[in-house]
Amino acid sequence: MNYNHKEKGDIALRFNASNYRYTVTQRGQSIDVVGNAVPLRLDAGEGALVVLN
Repeated sequence: MNYNHKEKGDIALRFNASNYRYTVTQRGQSIDVVGNAVPLRLDAGEGALVVLN
């Protein structure tokens, strides 16, 4: 969640294990990601849902 109401923010979720499969839901769209990191760009006040599959 980007709590800043004026600026975009970049977030990188990094996990210490090997590659996993994630579903990322952002702006009403879902995508599957495989890896040990999930980079996100959040608009002001925006959030994203990351689910480990």
